[in-house]
Amino acid sequence: ILNSRTVSTNQNSDKDFLSVKVGESQTKDIYFSLGPASDCYFSMISGGAGSGKSTFLYEVLLSICESQEPADVQIILVDFLEVTFKPFSQILEHIPYVYTDISDEDSLLNLFNYIETESNRRQKIFSDFQMKSGGIVNRIDHYRKRSGEKLPLILLVIDELQNVFLSKNYSLKNAASRFLNLVANQARKFGIYIILSTQSFAGIKHEIEDFFTNSRLRIGLRPNKEQDFHAVM
Repeated sequence: ILNSRTVSTNQNSDKDFLSVKVGESQTKDIYFSLGPASDCYFSMISGGAGSGKSTFLYEVLLSICESQEPADVQIILVDFLEVTFKPFSQILEHIPYVYTDISDEDSLLNLFNYIETESNRRQKIFSDFQMKSGGIVNRIDHYRKRSGEKLPLILLVIDELQNVFLSKNYSLKNAASRFLNLVANQARKFGIYIILSTQSFAGIKHEIEDFFTNSRLRIGLRPNKEQDFHAVM
Protein backbone atom coordinates (compact mmCIF):
# COMPACT_ATOMS: atom_id res chain seq x y z
CA ILE A 1 0.00 0.00 0.00
CA LEU A 2 2.72 2.48 0.97
CA ASN A 3 4.30 2.27 -2.49
CA SER A 4 1.05 3.08 -4.29
CA ARG A 5 -0.55 5.72 -2.12
CA THR A 6 -3.37 7.42 -4.01
CA VAL A 7 -5.53 10.27 -2.80
CA SER A 8 -8.92 10.28 -4.49
CA THR A 9 -9.59 12.71 -7.31
CA ASN A 10 -13.21 11.62 -7.80
CA GLN A 11 -16.15 13.98 -7.59
CA ASN A 12 -16.49 13.50 -3.82
CA SER A 13 -12.88 14.33 -2.97
CA ASP A 14 -13.66 18.01 -2.34
CA LYS A 15 -16.33 17.02 0.19
CA ASP A 16 -14.80 14.06 2.02
CA PHE A 17 -11.76 15.35 3.84
CA LEU A 18 -10.17 11.94 3.38
CA SER A 19 -10.60 9.53 0.48
CA VAL A 20 -7.78 7.03 0.07
CA LYS A 21 -7.78 4.27 -2.50
CA VAL A 22 -7.32 0.97 -0.67
CA GLY A 23 -8.40 -1.62 -3.22
CA GLU A 24 -10.34 -2.56 -6.33
CA SER A 25 -13.38 -4.61 -7.22
CA GLN A 26 -14.39 -5.87 -10.66
CA THR A 27 -16.35 -2.69 -11.32
CA LYS A 28 -14.82 0.14 -9.29
CA ASP A 29 -12.05 1.36 -7.03
CA ILE A 30 -12.53 1.04 -3.29
CA TYR A 31 -11.87 4.05 -1.08
CA PHE A 32 -11.46 4.59 2.65
CA SER A 33 -13.43 7.83 3.00
CA LEU A 34 -14.38 10.05 5.90
CA GLY A 35 -16.54 13.13 5.56
CA PRO A 36 -19.99 14.39 4.59
CA ALA A 37 -20.01 13.02 1.03
CA SER A 38 -19.68 9.43 2.22
CA ASP A 39 -21.62 10.22 5.43
CA CYS A 40 -18.91 8.43 7.43
CA TYR A 41 -17.32 10.17 10.40
CA PHE A 42 -16.17 7.25 12.53
CA SER A 43 -14.36 4.09 11.58
CA MET A 44 -13.60 0.75 13.23
CA ILE A 45 -10.67 -1.36 12.07
CA SER A 46 -10.06 -4.86 13.37
CA GLY A 47 -7.21 -7.22 12.56
CA GLY A 48 -5.05 -9.76 14.30
CA ALA A 49 -1.29 -9.60 14.75
CA GLY A 50 0.45 -9.48 11.38
CA SER A 51 -2.74 -8.64 9.45
CA GLY A 52 -1.42 -5.30 8.16
CA LYS A 53 -3.46 -3.12 10.50
CA SER A 54 -0.56 -0.85 11.43
CA THR A 55 0.48 -0.48 7.79
CA PHE A 56 -3.09 0.43 6.89
CA LEU A 57 -3.16 3.10 9.61
CA TYR A 58 0.15 4.51 8.41
CA GLU A 59 -1.29 4.71 4.89
CA VAL A 60 -4.33 6.65 6.08
CA LEU A 61 -2.28 9.04 8.22
CA LEU A 62 0.31 9.73 5.53
CA SER A 63 -2.39 10.33 2.93
CA ILE A 64 -4.04 12.91 5.18
CA CYS A 65 -0.74 14.68 5.72
CA GLU A 66 -0.04 14.69 1.96
CA SER A 67 -3.43 16.05 0.94
CA GLN A 68 -4.25 18.45 3.80
CA GLU A 69 -2.57 21.44 5.40
CA PRO A 70 -1.96 21.39 9.17
CA ALA A 71 -4.34 24.34 9.47
CA ASP A 72 -7.10 22.17 7.98
CA VAL A 73 -6.71 18.99 10.05
CA GLN A 74 -5.09 18.15 13.37
CA ILE A 75 -4.47 14.49 14.27
CA ILE A 76 -4.24 13.09 17.78
CA LEU A 77 -2.80 9.59 18.16
CA VAL A 78 -3.36 7.32 21.16
CA ASP A 79 -1.42 4.06 21.23
CA PHE A 80 -2.43 1.57 23.92
CA LEU A 81 0.15 -0.92 22.65
CA GLU A 82 2.86 1.72 23.00
CA VAL A 83 4.60 0.86 19.71
CA THR A 84 2.35 1.59 16.71
CA PHE A 85 2.55 5.37 16.65
CA LYS A 86 6.05 6.01 17.98
CA PRO A 87 7.36 6.74 14.44
CA PHE A 88 5.02 9.77 14.32
CA SER A 89 6.28 11.46 17.48
CA GLN A 90 7.32 15.07 16.84
CA ILE A 91 7.85 14.81 13.09
CA LEU A 92 4.69 16.22 11.48
CA GLU A 93 2.86 19.50 12.08
CA HIS A 94 -0.42 17.69 11.43
CA ILE A 95 0.13 15.49 14.51
CA PRO A 96 0.65 17.69 17.60
CA TYR A 97 -0.08 14.95 20.15
CA VAL A 98 1.03 11.32 20.32
CA TYR A 99 0.11 9.42 23.49
CA THR A 100 2.12 6.24 23.95
CA ASP A 101 2.31 5.98 27.74
CA ILE A 102 -0.84 4.14 28.82
CA SER A 103 0.21 4.36 32.45
CA ASP A 104 -0.28 8.14 32.32
CA GLU A 105 -3.98 8.05 33.09
CA ASP A 106 -4.20 11.77 33.89
CA SER A 107 -2.99 12.74 30.42
CA LEU A 108 -5.56 10.48 28.77
CA LEU A 109 -8.38 11.83 30.93
CA ASN A 110 -7.24 15.35 30.10
CA LEU A 111 -7.30 14.43 26.42
CA PHE A 112 -10.88 13.16 26.65
CA ASN A 113 -11.85 16.33 28.53
CA TYR A 114 -10.12 18.54 25.97
CA ILE A 115 -11.99 17.01 23.02
CA GLU A 116 -15.30 17.18 24.87
CA THR A 117 -14.65 20.83 25.77
CA GLU A 118 -13.66 21.60 22.17
CA SER A 119 -16.86 19.98 20.92
CA ASN A 120 -18.91 22.19 23.26
CA ARG A 121 -16.91 25.27 22.19
CA ARG A 122 -17.59 24.56 18.54
CA GLN A 123 -21.25 24.01 19.25
CA LYS A 124 -21.39 27.53 20.69
CA ILE A 125 -19.45 28.94 17.73
CA PHE A 126 -21.96 27.39 15.31
CA SER A 127 -24.90 28.60 17.38
CA ASP A 128 -23.56 32.17 17.58
CA PHE A 129 -22.86 32.23 13.86
CA GLN A 130 -26.37 31.03 13.09
CA MET A 131 -27.81 33.82 15.20
CA LYS A 132 -25.74 36.44 13.37
CA SER A 133 -26.10 35.08 9.83
CA GLY A 134 -29.68 33.83 10.04
CA GLY A 135 -28.77 30.60 8.27
CA ILE A 136 -28.60 27.03 9.50
CA VAL A 137 -25.10 25.69 10.13
CA ASN A 138 -25.09 22.04 11.18
CA ARG A 139 -21.80 20.78 9.71
CA ILE A 140 -18.25 22.03 9.83
CA ASP A 141 -18.00 22.30 6.03
CA HIS A 142 -21.07 24.57 6.06
CA TYR A 143 -19.48 26.74 8.74
CA ARG A 144 -16.14 26.96 6.95
CA LYS A 145 -17.75 27.95 3.66
CA ARG A 146 -20.09 30.57 5.10
CA SER A 147 -17.82 32.08 7.73
CA GLY A 148 -14.51 31.86 5.88
CA GLU A 149 -12.84 30.61 9.06
CA LYS A 150 -10.39 27.70 8.84
CA LEU A 151 -11.65 25.75 11.81
CA PRO A 152 -9.51 22.59 11.65
CA LEU A 153 -10.90 19.10 11.63
CA ILE A 154 -9.79 16.97 14.55
CA LEU A 155 -9.07 13.30 13.89
CA LEU A 156 -8.54 11.09 16.92
CA VAL A 157 -6.97 7.70 16.15
CA ILE A 158 -6.90 5.14 18.98
CA ASP A 159 -4.97 1.92 18.49
CA GLU A 160 -5.40 -1.30 20.53
CA LEU A 161 -8.50 -0.07 22.30
CA GLN A 162 -9.19 -3.49 23.79
CA ASN A 163 -6.27 -2.99 26.17
CA VAL A 164 -8.34 -0.37 27.97
CA PHE A 165 -11.54 -2.34 28.33
CA LEU A 166 -9.84 -5.60 29.21
CA SER A 167 -7.77 -4.00 31.96
CA LYS A 168 -8.72 -3.57 35.61
CA ASN A 169 -8.48 0.21 35.42
CA TYR A 170 -12.19 0.83 35.89
CA SER A 171 -11.96 4.62 36.07
CA LEU A 172 -10.22 4.76 32.68
CA LYS A 173 -12.64 2.22 31.19
CA ASN A 174 -15.65 4.24 32.33
CA ALA A 175 -14.11 7.48 31.09
CA ALA A 176 -13.28 5.96 27.69
CA SER A 177 -16.75 4.46 27.30
CA ARG A 178 -18.49 7.71 28.23
CA PHE A 179 -16.23 9.75 25.97
CA LEU A 180 -16.59 7.58 22.86
CA ASN A 181 -20.36 7.34 23.16
CA LEU A 182 -20.67 11.09 23.78
CA VAL A 183 -18.52 11.98 20.77
CA ALA A 184 -20.45 9.56 18.57
CA ASN A 185 -23.71 11.32 19.41
CA GLN A 186 -22.74 14.95 19.03
CA ALA A 187 -19.17 15.75 17.92
CA ARG A 188 -19.15 14.67 14.27
CA LYS A 189 -21.08 17.73 13.07
CA PHE A 190 -18.41 19.90 14.67
CA GLY A 191 -15.56 18.31 12.72
CA ILE A 192 -14.36 15.75 15.28
CA TYR A 193 -13.82 12.31 13.74
CA ILE A 194 -12.51 9.09 15.28
CA ILE A 195 -10.82 5.93 14.03
CA LEU A 196 -10.72 3.01 16.45
CA SER A 197 -8.30 0.20 15.73
CA THR A 198 -7.86 -2.98 17.72
CA GLN A 199 -7.17 -6.68 17.36
CA SER A 200 -10.71 -7.52 18.43
CA PHE A 201 -13.91 -5.72 19.36
CA ALA A 202 -15.31 -8.96 20.81
CA GLY A 203 -16.26 -8.47 24.43
CA ILE A 204 -16.05 -4.67 24.35
CA LYS A 205 -18.74 -3.74 21.82
CA HIS A 206 -21.31 -3.20 24.57
CA GLU A 207 -18.98 -0.62 26.15
CA ILE A 208 -19.13 1.58 23.04
CA GLU A 209 -22.62 0.81 21.80
CA ASP A 210 -23.42 4.32 20.56
CA PHE A 211 -20.08 4.60 18.79
CA PHE A 212 -20.59 1.18 17.20
CA THR A 213 -24.04 2.16 15.94
CA ASN A 214 -22.74 5.42 14.45
CA SER A 215 -19.63 3.88 12.90
CA ARG A 216 -20.60 3.11 9.32
CA LEU A 217 -17.09 2.49 8.00
CA ARG A 218 -15.80 -0.84 9.33
CA ILE A 219 -12.86 -2.84 8.10
CA GLY A 220 -12.07 -6.41 9.05
CA LEU A 221 -8.54 -7.59 8.28
CA ARG A 222 -7.35 -11.13 8.98
CA PRO A 223 -8.62 -11.92 12.50
CA ASN A 224 -7.13 -14.06 15.24
CA LYS A 225 -10.50 -15.79 15.60
CA GLU A 226 -13.65 -15.90 13.51
CA GLN A 227 -15.62 -14.18 16.28
CA ASP A 228 -13.28 -11.19 16.01
CA PHE A 229 -14.38 -10.61 12.43
CA HIS A 230 -18.06 -10.90 13.30
CA ALA A 231 -17.60 -8.47 16.20
CA VAL A 232 -16.56 -5.60 13.95
CA MET A 233 -19.01 -6.38 11.14
